[in-house]
Amino acid sequence: MKVNGTRYDLISAPGADSAFEIPVAAFDTPLPVIADTIAMSEPHEVEYAITFDSASLTKQ
Repeated sequence: MKVNGTRYDLISAPGADSAFEIPVAAFDTPLPVIADTIAMSEPHEVEYAITFDSASLTKQ
């Protein structure tokens, strides 16, 4: 996955759902990312915008 031009590698185990640890500068604001996909006929990059909703935060 790429965020602000920096590539972040997969942190999940092979065969598991894809998981990445990426920097999040702000909540409630779209964060543009680029992710690699192999779900289609050939691997390619797909652009997404992810928004982390501050209302969903919980204390750990």
